[in-house]
Amino acid sequence: MKKYIIIMIFLVFTCIGYAQNSKILIVYFSRVGNTLFKDNIDASTSASIVANNNKVGTTEYAANIIKNELNADIRLIETSDKYTDNFDDLVDKNHEEMRNNYFPKIKPLNIDINKYDTVFIGYPVWATDVPMAVRSFIRDYNLSSKTIVPFCTHDGYGAGRSYNTIRNMIKNANILDGLALDSSNIQSSDSIIKSWIRKLNLKK
Repeated sequence: MKKYIIIMIFLVFTCIGYAQNSKILIVYFSRVGNTLFKDNIDASTSASIVANNNKVGTTEYAANIIKNELNADIRLIETSDKYTDNFDDLVDKNHEEMRNNYFPKIKPLNIDINKYDTVFIGYPVWATDVPMAVRSFIRDYNLSSKTIVPFCTHDGYGAGRSYNTIRNMIKNANILDGLALDSSNIQSSDSIIKSWIRKLNLKK
């Protein structure tokens, strides 16, 4: 009986230690969670999709698959000020931010970035590049010497120059091959995402 109790205590503390020392973090940006959408938003616009009866952003959908596959921690990049739900106005706002090299303020992620060896960075491709809110995250957190894994969703034009932007912003990091997913096909991309994760060979 005493031996059994010792084994159980060991297993409990092992599980607690694993939970507290997760080495993989997923950070993603999405319109869903950063936009005050109306209740009747059209999910077919790729602004959101319906999964398990909830509105889920396309990038969020991919991020959750990665999270479940790797048992990783996950955080949403949230801007202090919400974006407009009008797509044309959003495009104009994004172009203005990029043109002025404006880094929007983001809310604290409440994490200790130092405990992570690998950081996945997910985002929708805006104007063939990384949204400025994601660049705010890269600027605000020290990602040097880490393994960085970009992934993105797009409307048919691929990753654009976003991978190069990430490489140029994060110095002295090991940046792995990214994954670009067509937003319109995101709900049928599970096997593609899982295959990509296996090829990264991050699982212990």
